Amino acid sequence: MLGRKTGAALALAMVIVPASAHAESAETPSIEWQISLVTDAVGISRDTGSGVRALGLLDAGADISLDKVARWSGAVLRVRGLSSFGGRPNDLALTAQGIDNIEVDKHRIRLFELYLEQAFAGDRASVRLGLSDLNSEFYATEASTLLVSPAFGIGSELSATGPNGPSIYPATALTGRLRYHSDRGVYFQAAAVNAQTGLLGERGAARPLFGKGALLIAEAGTHRAGTFHAGMGAWTYTSRQPDLRDTDAAGRPVARRAFGIYALLQKRLAGSEERNVTAFARAGLSDGKTSPYAGGWQAGLLVSRPFAGRPESRFSIGINQGFMTGRFVLNAQDEGRCGHRKETGVELTYADKIAGALTVQPFVQINHNADHEHDARHTFVYALRLRVEFTPR
Repeated sequence: MLGRKTGAALALAMVIVPASAHAESAETPSIEWQISLVTDAVGISRDTGSGVRALGLLDAGADISLDKVARWSGAVLRVRGLSSFGGRPNDLALTAQGIDNIEVDKHRIRLFELYLEQAFAGDRASVRLGLSDLNSEFYATEASTLLVSPAFGIGSELSATGPNGPSIYPATALTGRLRYHSDRGVYFQAAAVNAQTGLLGERGAARPLFGKGALLIAEAGTHRAGTFHAGMGAWTYTSRQPDLRDTDAAGRPVARRAFGIYALLQKRLAGSEERNVTAFARAGLSDGKTSPYAGGWQAGLLVSRPFAGRPESRFSIGINQGFMTGRFVLNAQDEGRCGHRKETGVELTYADKIAGALTVQPFVQINHNADHEHDARHTFVYALRLRVEFTPR
C-alpha cells in the first residue's frame, strides 16, 4: 500500500502543477518545465525498535502548449517522469497507511504522466486522455498537501483498491476525464480509469486495455480558489474484486462489487490571500469487503506565512484515522498478528524556502496502533525533508 496515496501531495506541494488548458498570456512560453528533487531523512522510534532511513525522488515534467507549437487551440500536452531512490522507512514503522509520501516498494525510472488536455466551452470545460494522476484532481484538498503522511493525499479506503492500486503515485493508468466548472465556481468531474496500473516498458505491463475492468469515479461541488472548497464523490469498479475473507466452494475468494463515497471541505478561516489560516476535513467510506479499510477521515490546518518576515514559510498540523475492516483484522489474527481495528496519526510540519530554490521542511508524526505486526501502541517519526525546485527557461 506504500506510495499509493500521494498524487495531490506531489502535484501541489512540490509545485509540479498539472497542465491547464486555460487562456495564456503572450509571455507564456510554449514549453514550461518543472524539475524537483526531494530528499528525506527519516528516523523511526517505536516500542520494538528504532532506526533511520534516507530516500529521495527526482520529478521532472513539461507542459507543452500545442496552441503555440502547432496552432492547436486550447490543447496542452503533459509529460512527467519520476525516479526514486533510497530506503523504505515504513519497513521500520510497519504502518498500514505509510509514513512518507515519496516512499515506493521498488525503485525505477517511471513515466508517470503523459496526457493530452483539450479545453472547450470558453475554457469552462476540458477533456483529458492519457496516463494521468487521479489524485491531482479527485479526492484532493490543497490545504493538506504540505503534510507528508500518505493518508493526507487520498483516502486509504480508495488508495488500497483495485488489482494493484488506482492510478496514483507511483504508477498510473490510461484515463479519460471530463471536467466542467461554471463561472460561479460549481464544478463536476468524472473519469474512467483502466483498473490495472503499470509502467510502460515494465515487464508484464503490456496488458489488455480494461482487461480487469475500469475504475469509475465522479466528484461535484463548489470551488472558490483560495477561500472555499466543498465536494462529494463516489467510485466503483466495473469488474468485481476479490473478497478479503469469504471464499466459494472451490476455495476461491468471492467476487464483490467494490464501491465507496467521500466528502471534502476546505475553508479559509482568517487572513488574506498572502497570509492566512485554512482548515480542511475529508472523510470516506468503502464497501468494507474488498479493501483493508472500511473508511477513514483526515482534518487539519494550514497556516500560510506564520512569520511576517518569512514570506515563503508555512506551518501545518493534521490528524487522520483509518478504520480497518473486520475481514482485515480476522486475517491478521489468523496469521498471528495483532491487527488493530483502527490506526491514528498526528503530524506537525513547517516548511520555509531558505536559499534560492531550496526549501527545508522538518516534520514529526505520532502514530497510534499503526503497527499491525506487533502489539506496539506508538510509533514516533522525526524527519527532515529538503526540496530543490527548478524551472528552466
